[in-house]
Amino acid sequence: MRSEKEISELLNKYLKDAYDILDSLDIKYEPIDEIYAFENDHDRGHAIKRDNHYRIRINSRLLESDIPYNEVMNTVIHELLHCHKDRMCHTGEWKRCANLVNENYKQFNIQTRSSGKILKLDNPKYKYHVICKDCDEVMFYQRKSKCIKDLLLKRKKWFCCECYSDNLEVKIINN
Repeated sequence: MRSEKEISELLNKYLKDAYDILDSLDIKYEPIDEIYAFENDHDRGHAIKRDNHYRIRINSRLLESDIPYNEVMNTVIHELLHCHKDRMCHTGEWKRCANLVNENYKQFNIQTRSSGKILKLDNPKYKYHVICKDCDEVMFYQRKSKCIKDLLLKRKKWFCCECYSDNLEVKIINN
């Protein structure tokens, strides 16, 4: 098990490598105030913008010794690409920059949505996944809650807990 200091140093090394890659391609980004690990059963990482400050969180499972460097870098680069005013969504400028990285650095595969299989994030206890189409946040539900019913029937708008978008989609997982 790594110490907090080791995790911080490792994340900052990945972030420096990601800076070097984007700099080599002249892809601009905003300064990152913090990169940190978090424990989550749902996603690999997330870029967060609050009051024009950016933070990146990376799933702590990505920092386990058996996870390949390229898999971690795919996530760090993906999130760093979001750290720009024109690239919070997976369209237009974000997609252009991701393709530029993929074309020039064949060892990486920056995608809009990465598989959770490498982290074993598939959890059968959640039958409903609510996916924000704007920021890729995924919210998990075990039961057909009021939120799920409203979204499926298009009765009422609900909002993403991360970016506050109402562009949500329900995915039903068949067990």
